[in-house]
Amino acid sequence: MKKAKMRRKRKVSSTGSNSKYSVRVPQDDIFIVLRCLLETYKDYTHPDVHEPLERAIRKRDFHAVLKVGQEFSLQRIAELAGNNSSVARATYLVASFLKKYEHPDYAPPPQTAFEKVRAGEAACQRYHYRRKRMDLEKDPVVRRVRAILALVLGEVPESDVLWNRSRHGPGTATDATFGRTSPLFKYKEWPYSVTSRGAVLARDLIWNDLRWRGALEESYRQRFVIPSWKILDWDEFFRTILVISDSNKITSVPKDAKTRRPIAIEHRLNIQLQLGIEGVIRTRLKRWGIDLNDQTQNQRLARYGSMHSDVMSGATVDLANASDTVSLGVCKDLLPREWYQLLCDVRSPFGVFPDGTKLRYRKISSMGNGTTFAVESLIFFAIAKAVTEKYLNTRVTRKVISVFGDDIILPEGAALDLTYYLETFGFEVNYEKSFMRGFVKESCGADFILGENVRPVFHRTPIKGLCDLYSLRNRLYRWNRLWFPWIEHDALDELFIKWGRNAHTRHLCPCSNTEFDTGWHVSHAPVNMWTNCGYSTRQLSSRVRRIKAERWDDFLFRKLMHQLRPLPKDKYTTSVNSFEVCDVSRKTTYEIRRRHTEWCGDEHYHDTTGSRRVVLPGRYP
Repeated sequence: MKKAKMRRKRKVSSTGSNSKYSVRVPQDDIFIVLRCLLETYKDYTHPDVHEPLERAIRKRDFHAVLKVGQEFSLQRIAELAGNNSSVARATYLVASFLKKYEHPDYAPPPQTAFEKVRAGEAACQRYHYRRKRMDLEKDPVVRRVRAILALVLGEVPESDVLWNRSRHGPGTATDATFGRTSPLFKYKEWPYSVTSRGAVLARDLIWNDLRWRGALEESYRQRFVIPSWKILDWDEFFRTILVISDSNKITSVPKDAKTRRPIAIEHRLNIQLQLGIEGVIRTRLKRWGIDLNDQTQNQRLARYGSMHSDVMSGATVDLANASDTVSLGVCKDLLPREWYQLLCDVRSPFGVFPDGTKLRYRKISSMGNGTTFAVESLIFFAIAKAVTEKYLNTRVTRKVISVFGDDIILPEGAALDLTYYLETFGFEVNYEKSFMRGFVKESCGADFILGENVRPVFHRTPIKGLCDLYSLRNRLYRWNRLWFPWIEHDALDELFIKWGRNAHTRHLCPCSNTEFDTGWHVSHAPVNMWTNCGYSTRQLSSRVRRIKAERWDDFLFRKLMHQLRPLPKDKYTTSVNSFEVCDVSRKTTYEIRRRHTEWCGDEHYHDTTGSRRVVLPGRYP
């Protein structure tokens, strides 16, 4: 009876259609891993965290584990650990290991995300009424913010510049079929959805792209059986291929174990136009030292701020619900008029909830709009720079200010002034994640205490296949070898070996800082793998189905893809005229052979923030 009960508690998960990549994990796998972590780092875990976690694991209470992670934040752990970075790291790891886990049985309801949307709209409306009583012209900081925004943005880009930067996004759209979100289908499947104000820009975008216009013309003639010699009515043509809709779809995605993030699914051509504007803003921000493609500057300044506590050290300021509180009034008051009109032309003025309720947006854009991240970074940078220039000259501010979305870093002496103006413009400062004083700083995925990065490993998704098992094991293994090389990792390895059916002997590979799900990381090559002056291993990879040309006009849309290099003729392609198309819904797992010319006996792990370089000697047993 006992064996039958244990058998029912087991579950088999597989990746792809091949059973040899399946894993066998128990239903309570997250608690087993967490208990093993507590045992491994028991000498470095603070008792105030260790004891409640033990009780929660014993009762298999997921909510109690989340409560511990919520109570013991980075600031609290820094107070408990004092100057001992090892205690801070181990305590932070066990307390926050399941903080972002997407438990299938404890998924937060979508209504929590929709309440955030309504709260953001209420904040935007409050600023709309308050701005009528504010005299912004008399405030020198506000005037400086406007001047900085005008200098950074410059003139509105020419049409050809905007068209060249326009591109399809990787996600879905309001008129995209499930699983058909690659650029090929977004070009090929028409009519296209667009807002009424964006229809003029979308028509110009298609008309000025001769390849796109030609492919649409051929497809249009074929669908309606129009001979090639007959002249088309272009007004009727665009009325057919463009569908006007001013409402996007509001939905939500998981953010962590307790909350969901609200997003809006935009129209297909609106996203393309928005990403073109976003590319222009990114380029012009980079001239001022703000690179939205790189987070290392924020991490470097946060690390420096955790080592020195003075007016010039970096203070990290984080905002709550920032994307939903960039109101139309703020943009109208601060941005140049031409840029404000351009952003309004490509936005969706309304949103529709899943229950059919319609909402009129008071914000400039929602999460899901291609311009949201760049516009909020631009506005926060201008406010931070204008506030800092009250105390420092212009040249110095470029070295002490950095912005990445709603993660703002500026000198501690100007942090209070920044929060005042942010709240004046209707934004809400998240004081739990903002560190304006002291030796604890957090920004862009890096948590620093006295210059030491204590960022833990988060377990986010359930283990459904061999790639997930490798990813979790390798991230924990790397974290252990990076910060606790004197502690054995055997207990955790035994768990993963048991669940992976001895998969650790099937896909051995060298340690890597980027690839975690392709194989089992080992510090030194095992014997009997040396072949042809190098080490040969089998590693997991994923293949996407390459869509073959079904009709002759499909090739014209295929030429609009980003990758125009033809694939070599092999068993997956029947013609050299086939181009690579990514369809994320058709991935399969398979094995590939990889050769490693050298397999170092010593691991060299580099922290991405540059705060520490650790050399880890030893061989894999």
